[in-house]
Amino acid sequence: MSRPSSLPKLAECVRFEGMAGAGPAAERGNTLDKLYREVLGGVAELDPKNEEHNGIHWAVDMTRILANKEADDVGPEIFTTESILWKEDDLRVQAMGMQGTADCALPHARTSIDLKTGQERNYIEQQALYALGFMARYNVKAWTVVLLYSDLRQMREFKFTQYWAENIIRQLMARVNDPLSVATPCDYCNWCAKKYTCAERLETVAFWAGKDPATIDWQAEMNDPVKLAQFINLCSIITSKDGLEDYARGLAREKLNTGEDVPGFVLRNRKGREYVEPETVAIHAEQLGIANILAAYGSLSAEKFKGLWESALSGVPFPTDEIKSGPGSQFVASQPKPKTKPLKS
Repeated sequence: MSRPSSLPKLAECVRFEGMAGAGPAAERGNTLDKLYREVLGGVAELDPKNEEHNGIHWAVDMTRILANKEADDVGPEIFTTESILWKEDDLRVQAMGMQGTADCALPHARTSIDLKTGQERNYIEQQALYALGFMARYNVKAWTVVLLYSDLRQMREFKFTQYWAENIIRQLMARVNDPLSVATPCDYCNWCAKKYTCAERLETVAFWAGKDPATIDWQAEMNDPVKLAQFINLCSIITSKDGLEDYARGLAREKLNTGEDVPGFVLRNRKGREYVEPETVAIHAEQLGIANILAAYGSLSAEKFKGLWESALSGVPFPTDEIKSGPGSQFVASQPKPKTKPLKS
């Protein structure tokens, strides 16, 4: 457990084990973290037509607002109110045997900032570690951490004391080092190196194992609510991106490429998708007709339209009455787990 980025996963499942290499979500996060820091430092610019960049623009604005706040009880001889630490070398911290890098720090306000992409998740353990690192660096007993969710345009704030932050990490480390602790199936399963071997994950879908599908009475099996839930979990594990089906087809492709027989399957070549770049469409827009082009592209999401409007027509009220809503629907979703937080001192 040497990286703070592993702490949110371990908080959900103490047997989580990261895979080698960053996945698409992690790569996107790393790319946007770097862009956020460089824009703060004035060494990179944002593209107003890029929705992801609009999210970074929001995060940079929020950071500058926070930087202008006055720190309580901190003398000007120690910190300057303009200081925004954005270079990686200035943001590396270590505490309790772990090393990590925050995305930004405002020493004068005893605050660090972490940019987050995607959905809101629990990051309290990771941020407690960062807070401890900065407390040690600046010899203070309290530290504030701000999370900026650039996709959601949301901000979360945690005010840590040294005792509380240490208690959070010690509680998690105790669970991780407990030999009796077992894995907990969670949202991070597909990111785990043991996703296809974890007994606690797979036992919930094992009622079908070793059976010929033709011999299973599916109606009887799925009349049982517990087995119905197990089957839905199984479908998710198999068909999700990078799930069991993708894994199995990848193995089959390797075997077929080496001449090994996989009964009932052969290799086929698929032609690449043909497309026309938006710039090319724009060149011929007058002859094609803008209405025809827009009809071919289809409806634009309200979020993207709003982003375009704000970047091109800043200051002009957004026409909310132009937004249309499609029909609602019902769907079966996983029941959210109750959130638990360590007790404060």
